[in-house]
Amino acid sequence: ADLTPAGLLVIDALPWGEVTEVVDSDGRSVALPTTRTTPLALSVSAGEYTVTIRNPRHPSPMRVAARVTASGGSALAEFSRIDAAAYLKKAGL
Repeated sequence: ADLTPAGLLVIDALPWGEVTEVVDSDGRSVALPTTRTTPLALSVSAGEYTVTIRNPRHPSPMRVAARVTASGGSALAEFSRIDAAAYLKKAGL
């Protein structure tokens, strides 16, 4: 298998999350940086990945699938929707 990084895996979560594990289709773990808070971008080989993301306010971690091609790929976990009006009010905008 070609292990040369071929794409960028971009991981994000709403409102935020901590990436706890990224595993390829062969079950191999991808090395994660020290800071694992989303948004996070990892250089990986092309292929299928399972990304595990957690948020302390959510009862259980969320697993999302991602496909990375030469042009990249992304994974999004939605723990809770953000109310735009409430956010803008909180931000004083």
